[in-house]
Order: sequence, then C-alpha cells, then structure tokens
Amino acid sequence: MIDQMVDTATALGLIVLGFVTEQVLGADFGDLPFEQFVRRMACADTLIHTWDFARATGQTERLDPEAVEVAWSFLAAEDAQIRLPHAYGAKITTSDSADAQTRLLNFLGRAV
Repeated sequence: MIDQMVDTATALGLIVLGFVTEQVLGADFGDLPFEQFVRRMACADTLIHTWDFARATGQTERLDPEAVEVAWSFLAAEDAQIRLPHAYGAKITTSDSADAQTRLLNFLGRAV
C-alpha cells in the first residue's frame, strides 16, 4: 500500500510539473489515463469530501453548482464502477424536487 501511495504521489508530482500526461493507471481505475483520473475522479472525490467536512464541522455545505454538474456528468455514467468496495455507498432515494447538489449527494450515499 505504501509503495502504491508513493508511486501515485510521484506520478502526481510529475503531472503537476508537466512531465507526464498520458500515464495509464492500472485495473483499479479501468486503465484510465492519469490526467483523466485527476480531472474526473480526484476532483469529484475532493468535491464530495468538501461537503463531508463542511457537514461535520457545521460550516456552509453549499457546493459550487458547476462542479456539481461536472461531477454528476461522469459519475452517473459510472454508477456500477463507483459502487466497488471502499468507493461510494449505496444510493439514497431522492425526491423529485431535489436540487442538483442533493441529487448528487444522495446518488453517492450521502443523506442530506
């Protein structure tokens, strides 16, 4: 696990420095190029955990609406893949009148 974390951190550092843009991640991420992984999964993960931390600390829970729409656009299409162990939880039923943020959070197993 530590070796994987070091490898990922090294790859991220190289991406940030502009040296690597097409490195493909292994089977855990469906052979996704690292650049796409960062744009899609890492950004969505950060967005959702931003809400988690806001809720846990009593701060504003409102997420950027554009970021919510971007996250929804690819997470909804990857429903089966994101239900893997240690990923997102089971979906929660959302009311028809729910806003985009609530729909996304419920889709990812967060009760709002």
